[in-house]
Amino acid sequence: MQVDIVRLGINGEGIFYVPSGDDKDKIGFVDFALPCETCDVTITNNKTRFCNAKLNEVLTKSTSRINPKCPYFFECGGCDLQHMDDSLQLEFKLCKVKDTISKVDKSFSDIQIISKNKFEYRNKMTFPFVYSQDEIKIGMFKKNSHDVIEIKDCLISKKGIIKVLNFSQKYFNENFKLFSDTSKLGFLKYLVIREVDDKLLVTIVASKKINLFDYYQKLNTAIKTQGLSLLVSDNSKDIMKGKYFELYGKNSIDTSEFGINYSINNLSFLQINDIIKKELYMEVIRNIGTSNVIDAFSGAGLMSAIIAKNKNVIGIEINKFASDIAQKLKLSNNITTLTNICGDANEKIRCVSKDLGDYTLILDPARSGCGEKLLQFLKDENNNLPKRIIYVSCNLATLERDLKFMINNFTINSVKAFDMFPNTKHIESLVVLDKIQE
Repeated sequence: MQVDIVRLGINGEGIFYVPSGDDKDKIGFVDFALPCETCDVTITNNKTRFCNAKLNEVLTKSTSRINPKCPYFFECGGCDLQHMDDSLQLEFKLCKVKDTISKVDKSFSDIQIISKNKFEYRNKMTFPFVYSQDEIKIGMFKKNSHDVIEIKDCLISKKGIIKVLNFSQKYFNENFKLFSDTSKLGFLKYLVIREVDDKLLVTIVASKKINLFDYYQKLNTAIKTQGLSLLVSDNSKDIMKGKYFELYGKNSIDTSEFGINYSINNLSFLQINDIIKKELYMEVIRNIGTSNVIDAFSGAGLMSAIIAKNKNVIGIEINKFASDIAQKLKLSNNITTLTNICGDANEKIRCVSKDLGDYTLILDPARSGCGEKLLQFLKDENNNLPKRIIYVSCNLATLERDLKFMINNFTINSVKAFDMFPNTKHIESLVVLDKIQE
């Protein structure tokens, strides 16, 4: 059937409408279609209120349509937007942030987007293994699927990572019998590679402990790497959860950020886009308006340590592994103005802030957003509320929900969007809120 694409959906898909015979037309979604295009599509999932369709042909093309640089784009699930030019990509992401903020404060519309490098930006990649007859494939999940497409290159990944991927594909196929068993899935699960400052860390995720000495020797002969580790998975949804073994070499990379020296390994969280990460950190630093700071979801403590160069900082982190790293970071950099607390920020915020005086609260939670107790704390004006909140979010849905809790006692001062994940539907945002003065 022939349809006209009227706008983009939240995932970058094209939206069209189908007459349904009642007062309201049925909404349809089709991947890879752009606004102002006329397309031939086939309905693949027809529901009462919506339908999904497959794009057969673009009959009238948008001026914003470009040919994707990646040969795997239409199959691979890594990117969503390579068929859009840069201008439409940024407009799409900025509109998503504006729509979110307008649901909280209709009067606020002055939002900028920061975008730099479009390709070769990812400093960490996770590639699934898949066993197929007498071969092992390593690649990426297909779009909306657990099927794997084998790839030889990834244009959004740093190039050292791809060298390790290509070597590993060849090695594990040549040694298939050493890494296969009677199960259809085998026991190799994921190949995790991180590249920082041109240094490479490699982790193999497997279902059992295996001998990887020959792999490491040959890999290190072909490509200089920092170290190799093994993670024996506990089969949870978190693929990096299990028993971790540092096998060969040094399994961390020493680097520095804003004068803070730190080590990073493949278990540590680090924003995947180094250039945009620095832009984001600078924006956080610029917006701190008090001498006291609470970093409520401080992770491994890098942001807390950077801020503590000029401020008094309390970092709160629930994960003991990350909190221990934060404490080591503090000690190794001789920071005396930083206190690290291992605990739940949702539980700790009330007692930590009670006698602090004026302070800035930094919120950089996981995709699930802030917990209910923290949100209720910020909603109650009888508490010692922060003078300013700096909220960093990678999930617009939970950002909207959380801001609605805060808006009674705080007003939005500024909003910036950060294109942390170019060529994908994802966007990082930073919202600064100020306490409403009585």
